[in-house]
Amino acid sequence: MKKSPVLKMIAVALLPLLLMQAGCAALRDLSTVSKPELSVEEVRLTGLSFEALSLAIDVGIANPNPIAVPLAGFDYDFQIAGESFLTGEDSRQQSIAAKGRSTVQIPLKIPFKKLYAAFQKLAGADSVDYQLAAGLRFDLPLVGATRIPVKTSGRLPLLKIPKVRVGKLKVKKLSFTRADLALQVVIDNANPFAFVIEKMRYDLEVNGAPWARGLTTETQTVNEKGTTTLAIPVSLDLARTGREVYSLLRGNRELKYRLNGALDIKSSLDLLGRVSLPVDRSGTITLSR
Repeated sequence: MKKSPVLKMIAVALLPLLLMQAGCAALRDLSTVSKPELSVEEVRLTGLSFEALSLAIDVGIANPNPIAVPLAGFDYDFQIAGESFLTGEDSRQQSIAAKGRSTVQIPLKIPFKKLYAAFQKLAGADSVDYQLAAGLRFDLPLVGATRIPVKTSGRLPLLKIPKVRVGKLKVKKLSFTRADLALQVVIDNANPFAFVIEKMRYDLEVNGAPWARGLTTETQTVNEKGTTTLAIPVSLDLARTGREVYSLLRGNRELKYRLNGALDIKSSLDLLGRVSLPVDRSGTITLSR
């Protein structure tokens, strides 16, 4: 059945009015555009080593508008004890659905060497206060580019690389054909947690000559803020090394040494886990009997 010419004329006449009403409704929606609401949902420690720690700051975004809102990026200023330490920007883009929620992650990596160089007073501290001042950039309809600030604060753990130093070289047994010695290697732990020394690989040179190479397998615990001493066995075949080494061991002169290797430790911190620390020490050493 065909529509009458009169109905067609009425429909044509009403169409502009309907479009105008729809346009007015859309403009009413746009005229009440609100800023997205931000909140810090979580600050997570995502990585930890004696060199650096990594953080992930999850910022929640709630869009109260009936239309999607585009996130154009963010900037941040990470502060230590009230002073700026790390700054940066990210142009990451994301669409926040109408009446929806989303999360953007701000990743940070804090190198301890840079931190201690900038804040020397932290050398003996176990933790420090931090503040994060960030801003998320949105492109809001009718409003345009808009930066919305968000802040959070907390405390960071501060790790310090265990120190390895060489003590004395003790002569335990000396004959014309053989010498048994023990090299003292001292490990200082300035951290507020204990760790276990699982093994140490070592290569010892004295006065430019190779004296010992091997692997210790006896585990030892280094308590928090504690010190322990490893005894590295050194056995010399004097019939092969000659009378010069025998004379050195009989005398009281200081000897030049170089100790290379690696210290394998296991921490009580889950994120830190097992770590292999390189060892490279040189200097002079005193014989003891």
